[in-house]
Amino acid sequence: MDPRPRVRYRPLSERQTIQSKILLPFILFSFLAIVVVVLLVAKILSQQIDTSTSKEILAYQQTIDALLKEKQQQTVQYANLFAQYAGSAPGQETSVLYRTMDISHMDLLMNENVRIDIEPRRFLQSDNKTLRELVSRGMRGEHGTDLIYQVVDGRPRLDFDVVVPFQRGKHTDFVLLGFSFDHRLLRGLKAKINSDLFVLQNDQVIASSFQGPSWDDKIKAKVTPALLRRILGGGESILEKVYLDDKEYKAVFAPLRVNGTNKAAYGLIMSTNDLVQAKRRVLANYVAVSMVILVVLTLINFVIISAISRPLKEMASLADLVAQGDLTHRIQVDSKDELATLVTSFNNMVAALRKQRDELDFTIKQLIHQEKLASLGELAAGVAHEVGNPLSIIVGYSKWLYKRCQYDEQREPLKQVIDAAQRIDELNKRLLMYSRPGPQQQKSVDLNRVIEDALGMVEHQFKEEKEYRVVRRLSPTTGPIMGNPDRLQQVFINLFNNARQAMPAGGRLTVSSEELKGGRGVLVKVADTGGGIDPQHLSRVFDPFFTTKAPDKGTGLGLSITHRITTDHGGRIWVESRLGAGATFFLEFPYPGHSVAEEADQAPRDAGHAT
Repeated sequence: MDPRPRVRYRPLSERQTIQSKILLPFILFSFLAIVVVVLLVAKILSQQIDTSTSKEILAYQQTIDALLKEKQQQTVQYANLFAQYAGSAPGQETSVLYRTMDISHMDLLMNENVRIDIEPRRFLQSDNKTLRELVSRGMRGEHGTDLIYQVVDGRPRLDFDVVVPFQRGKHTDFVLLGFSFDHRLLRGLKAKINSDLFVLQNDQVIASSFQGPSWDDKIKAKVTPALLRRILGGGESILEKVYLDDKEYKAVFAPLRVNGTNKAAYGLIMSTNDLVQAKRRVLANYVAVSMVILVVLTLINFVIISAISRPLKEMASLADLVAQGDLTHRIQVDSKDELATLVTSFNNMVAALRKQRDELDFTIKQLIHQEKLASLGELAAGVAHEVGNPLSIIVGYSKWLYKRCQYDEQREPLKQVIDAAQRIDELNKRLLMYSRPGPQQQKSVDLNRVIEDALGMVEHQFKEEKEYRVVRRLSPTTGPIMGNPDRLQQVFINLFNNARQAMPAGGRLTVSSEELKGGRGVLVKVADTGGGIDPQHLSRVFDPFFTTKAPDKGTGLGLSITHRITTDHGGRIWVESRLGAGATFFLEFPYPGHSVAEEADQAPRDAGHAT
């Protein structure tokens, strides 16, 4: 039973991995970064679109102001021209020339969207106060311009009219010219700025460049009295963002000024929906590209982190096994980076722990065995001493009687007594040798030579039966060890005799020698093809007096003495066996200056040990 405490660790599946600590926060923070950048880009694009469209529509408004001012000045010039022409004609031909001039320039006036009233005095009876006042000024010989709002045929109309007086003989007359802010004028202006226009008066859309009348109603719905008050009262140009049919537009509202007075208002409207859609496409493309980059970076990080975490996971698994006492596993190292250095150091640490544990086990087993030997030695010494003297008397008198007896039927029992007493005496000598081994003088020994000598002493026993065969596989490259050749010879004789007894029906004895890895010593293997050793007996085969043989076939001291001699030479001995497959004894003897404990990891952990 393993006395080391078992430490229960959480399985790797219950632990937080590096992927969860690094990869998930990376994905989360990257996603948040993408969201933040998208919001910033959307804000910047919106600001750029707003600034760009605002500048563009304000530039269009300045262009319209200039075009309307130019249109007004052009109309005034036409009025002055007609007044001069009318004033220079002779009195009797005035009416004809005037009409002739009007007809000849009708095409020009129509192209310029300018009208001329041939009978302007009729407007003195008009219900429009502003028009009556303008005509009255002309009759008084005054120049005048004004915006005239009137309803003609049930439809509102806004005109810019000019009166210019002239002298016809002794009489003062005047001309009345003007143009209307109608669809034709506004569509002509739209062609120059590529934006729709509309004219406002009294909360109504007087005219617009829109294609359908429904747009007039939509624009009218966006114009509030407060907005008109700001335009007409304060003379402001107001820039606003409006939504029509779920589409975004930028609109500017500005006053129409005549003689420094804000008489009406007009507006420009420009669609920004294309820019908004373009912004959305840019953001969508940015999000798509960002997500692709995020996926690629996530995969790259996953591969990198997996490469880092794999050896760390293996180290964690190995640490669990080490904590539970298993020091046989190692981590495979395939790289040459810092992780490989860490893994190599960890492997070295595990190897060092195993070496220290084997050395500790070796020391513990030695102490236990020495304790057994000490107890057994005391017992054996006492028994041998008490038995030795009486036994000598028994053997002596038995031999004396055997020599003096003349009858065979009396000599046979005496011979049996002598043989039994000698066997007891031999056992007594082994007990004395086991309990008090004499001092051994060591010298340089060739193990191959010792093995050959031992085989020479027992080989005749194998040759007596044809079923036995001895196979030698002794390496000529092994070096000498320090030891006592007589005691080493006894080790191998015991092993050879055990092998022969394990193969009563014959078999093969194989003896081999080779050098240990690293040149630390010699490894000898003694293998037989007998019935093998029961696994439950493997750990006890080297205990004193333990034997599975019949009572008259062994004392159980042979392998104990073999173990004692091997350890006295600084070596190790263990056995591997399976029932029905024979047994193999392994013996390690160190070269001078070395220790077999350094090679402890060569012995299988499930084999029977005696080290």
